[in-house]
Amino acid sequence: MSIIGGKLGYMLLKTGWPGEHAAKSRSNKTYVYRNKLEVAFGPDIFRQINRKTVIDFGCGIGQEAIAIAQHGAAQVIGIDIREGVLQQARERAQAAGVAQKCKFAQSTNEVCDIVISLDSFEHFADPAEILRIMRSLVRQDGRALIEFGMPWFHPYGPI
Repeated sequence: MSIIGGKLGYMLLKTGWPGEHAAKSRSNKTYVYRNKLEVAFGPDIFRQINRKTVIDFGCGIGQEAIAIAQHGAAQVIGIDIREGVLQQARERAQAAGVAQKCKFAQSTNEVCDIVISLDSFEHFADPAEILRIMRSLVRQDGRALIEFGMPWFHPYGPI
């Protein structure tokens, strides 16, 4: 069996693959009429986060953080390195009526009961360091719930 690489391989992949946008829209069909948190972590997830402090690590525009707040968390802290998406998350939380339960920042020192990370690890350049940071943010008896997204969005590609 032969493997085609280099420019020729890249051109063949580009021609045969519909691109990132199509991949994302295909994957989003998984969540039609279903909550992404329930799909990733099971139907018991909202009982688990009830009255807890939760950190949404890699929160993006806050969609899951808002859902967590709406489903009974005492407090949700959304963490992302991009200030633009954090501002969108703040606005979305305000519009959803949960701004008093949600805080969005580039970092935190607050300790939580549960760290949740959805579709974020594929973007972290140093996943081991992120795990150390998460461990420092969760109580001794707390948990980290992590779901990995598609690896081809990782900064180094599908390694």
